Amino acid sequence: MTTEATATKTTGLRFDFNKAVEDARRDFPEETKNVTFIDLDAPTAAASMSAFFDSLTPAQQEVVESNRRYDVDFMTPEQAPSVWFAGDGRSLFTAYGSRTTLAENEKIFYPEENMDKQNYFTFQHELGHIVVKDGNRPNNRSEHGSDTFALLRGFKSGFFNKLDALKISLGRDTLAWYNADVTHISSMSLDALVINPKQIDFISLTPQETAKIAATHADTFSLNADMGSYLRLQRALDVPFYSAADARIDRLNNLGGIAMSADKDSHAFYFAARVLKTAFEQKQQGNPALENVEFSGEGWQQVWDAIEKKTKGRDLGATKAAQNPDIAPAEKQGFFSKLRTRITPLKI
Repeated sequence: MTTEATATKTTGLRFDFNKAVEDARRDFPEETKNVTFIDLDAPTAAASMSAFFDSLTPAQQEVVESNRRYDVDFMTPEQAPSVWFAGDGRSLFTAYGSRTTLAENEKIFYPEENMDKQNYFTFQHELGHIVVKDGNRPNNRSEHGSDTFALLRGFKSGFFNKLDALKISLGRDTLAWYNADVTHISSMSLDALVINPKQIDFISLTPQETAKIAATHADTFSLNADMGSYLRLQRALDVPFYSAADARIDRLNNLGGIAMSADKDSHAFYFAARVLKTAFEQKQQGNPALENVEFSGEGWQQVWDAIEKKTKGRDLGATKAAQNPDIAPAEKQGFFSKLRTRITPLKI
């Protein structure tokens, strides 16, 4: 199979947990040397997790026990997180198997009929938390880095194309207003990969270059790089909870206010405008999560006018860049072309 074919074929690929572990250890031997990989779908998963627990120091075991006291038993396949750090550089790494049922709200964005893509993304995302610089910190930057890393790995392997990237980005944005999840907002980083302003040849990247680009995107596009936007979005999404439907409507209304008043170059504006634009499109397509939401009236027209004015000449949501969805190797660049790429700002 040629590189070009690998880069563009996104159907028919199957996720293989053992192969993914093998690739991870080959590409990142130092970072994964203390990592225990466990397939939660394997019949031996419970025994493997028990053996891992027995191998921990008393102090590390106490961390596990403290979580059990909060009714979360990380040492069972049913409740284990995707990646869990025991401390002292010791990690437990698990992944969802093909029979895992997704949370109800995630089914809208990651259809179960394509669990291979879902599993691939989950595995690579959690690997990103281990190999991307500062990736194991519980903040928005680490999620940007891990999502970017997972998408780059998918581009290179052929699991993902640009349309898959937009689907993941949409899912992240929607879960933010759907569940008030600010930590996992990563659409700016993912859209930047699709737009690719620096014309990076994703197919030729080494594993180390992939991790480095993921860290750069996280530094540039995460809400940790724009704390004013972070706090503003947090306030917009943290609404009084009378009912799930009312809370989501309130969040979208608050994002409309941000779209009208925020600086057009702020992270807050990009997120608000992107969410509202895609939510409007999803509403027209009959998304059940938006059944009780209305985007009509004078107030909403002012929001749409503001978004159109502030995004003039900008590929909001990377929809134009995704019109050609394939990921193909870049043409060979000469010296001056490489220099121009190097000094081009990473901006969307």
